[in-house]
Amino acid sequence: MARERDQLPTSHGQASTAASATAAAVAAKEPKETKAQAAARGRAAVAELAGKVAPSAWDVCVPSDVYGSPWQTVEAHPAVFTGLAQRMGIQGIEVVELFSLDASDMQHLEPIHGLVFLFQWTDDDGGVHSKTQAAKPEAIPDNVFFINQVVPNACATQALLSIALNCPDIRVDAELAAFKEFGKDMSPAMRGLALSSSQKLRTAHNSFVRQTDHPTLHYPVPAKPRKRRRRDPDATHAPASASSSSSSSKKRGKQRGRAADDADADTDADADADADTASPQPDRQFHFIGYIPIDGHVWELDGLKRVPRRMGAVPPTEPWTSVVVPALQERMSSDSIEFSLMAVVRDGRLVVDALARSVGEAQTLLAHADRAVCVGDVLGGDDVLARVAEMAAVVAAAGVTITRDTSVGDAVAALDKVALAVQARQNEERDKHAEYETENVRRRFNYAPFVRKWIEILATKGDLPNMLK
Repeated sequence: MARERDQLPTSHGQASTAASATAAAVAAKEPKETKAQAAARGRAAVAELAGKVAPSAWDVCVPSDVYGSPWQTVEAHPAVFTGLAQRMGIQGIEVVELFSLDASDMQHLEPIHGLVFLFQWTDDDGGVHSKTQAAKPEAIPDNVFFINQVVPNACATQALLSIALNCPDIRVDAELAAFKEFGKDMSPAMRGLALSSSQKLRTAHNSFVRQTDHPTLHYPVPAKPRKRRRRDPDATHAPASASSSSSSSKKRGKQRGRAADDADADTDADADADADTASPQPDRQFHFIGYIPIDGHVWELDGLKRVPRRMGAVPPTEPWTSVVVPALQERMSSDSIEFSLMAVVRDGRLVVDALARSVGEAQTLLAHADRAVCVGDVLGGDDVLARVAEMAAVVAAAGVTITRDTSVGDAVAALDKVALAVQARQNEERDKHAEYETENVRRRFNYAPFVRKWIEILATKGDLPNMLK
């Protein structure tokens, strides 16, 4: 009995060894799984699990890179900002680029709801801003809806939103109106946090970014810790001495190299200057801010500032943009010449369509009137002709002048010319916005696969070497 108990562990160990050998032999016969097969098996498992788990149970669910990407930089272009405003829910406006600060060049754009200015940002809070007085938090009027920027690259959307939510003449959709109502009692920082958490605003913002610029949100899985090998203590001495001698020789070589470099640096100042010139420079940062008149004062709404800046009071006989022009000129005269200025104005299509309706109403009223009487006697208290005369640019383009003292016959002939000019303006506005849509599609499209395939075809046909010469 004692002998059987003594032999039992031995027989059990032999059986275990035999089973391990059999399993190793079976595993050796089976083909080893490749990385691609393992990845495919993992995707299949995730897909199977996704069908069993409700979408709300996931912490992240992104149908595309546009939804899953953080805020990205957008181009300072009227087409981009006009399309961005529409997708955000800002209605009845468009963004146009300004190439001059002269009042005469801005007059034909009136009314200007706000200005969006792009400039190179620095960490210095003084400089060109020192002449404007920063408002204290308690001194900010309640009707100034100011938002702090709490995430990078959101300044384009924030500049548009600041203008739209502070201008009573701009219509916004129900969701943006609810956003303003939701944040009216919040601090500027909390409003910025609410803006950055808005899926609609971030998706609209990122929809104007190129596909190749979308870094999708990534949640890395921690790698398994590697097991350290147990090294044979008898075999560690010889390699260690070789390794130490090798490392010591490398250290001595590096020290000699540094000494030689120091000597060269001491004797060659020009080379040192060239090295400083060739050193990489930090990336330049650009930033969008907004300017808008609120209750008789012009405000600079910069999300990176703690509070907005009151630029000054609106002159009674001049447009509000005259208050902003000196500050913009001072910014533009700085060292950086890279800037852009855009104006938020009423949608040109709406303006011209309203003018077309006014012209049509005037033509209808004058169609059966006596051609010898004056226009004022026929229209009476109607302001149809006054609305037509407000569009001085269109009337001047038609080469006519219409007043209430003009005879009906002359007015009818003049209105026919104005109608043709208005129709031409309508076509121009529609063509412009159609071109905007085309540009935005091309701006978002990824041409890399097409270019790669085209180069492959040229290389296959043997035409690429000749084209590269």
